Amino acid sequence: MASLRLLPSYLRDPLIRHLSFLRKKQEADRRKGKKSWQAERYARGTLRKIFERLDSTDGRWLTPGYRSLAGRERLDDLLYLPQLNKHQIQTLATMTAAMFSSTFEKLCDGFGATDGELTMDVTLKAYQMLARMALHLHAMPPHYDALTTDR
Repeated sequence: MASLRLLPSYLRDPLIRHLSFLRKKQEADRRKGKKSWQAERYARGTLRKIFERLDSTDGRWLTPGYRSLAGRERLDDLLYLPQLNKHQIQTLATMTAAMFSSTFEKLCDGFGATDGELTMDVTLKAYQMLARMALHLHAMPPHYDALTTDR
């Protein structure tokens, strides 16, 4: 039941409603003298399978690169993305965009851009580094296929 309460409300509420319905039905059957284990079977069988499926789904998109990038850039909310509401997602998107912007500036400075003068070579190198970061977040950078030089 504790792991059920940790789920986001759009997953948690229907499952709790169904479990509550089964418990009430089970209690009514027991008052009538019938042996009924519907709620226990649901909790031990169906809910367990649902939790396993959710864990495998989380494991698929929470790759080590994704977790590493989220932790390194202090974007920890990326790890809880399915549980966020609209406002939190918008805030996280703004923070992620700011991270990419500041990282682009750092990369350009690191690759030798002087006094704000960017050459195409510096821009391409910085973009390729940012694109690898974006790919870790399961986002396809714009026009990435056209700009790759590793063919």
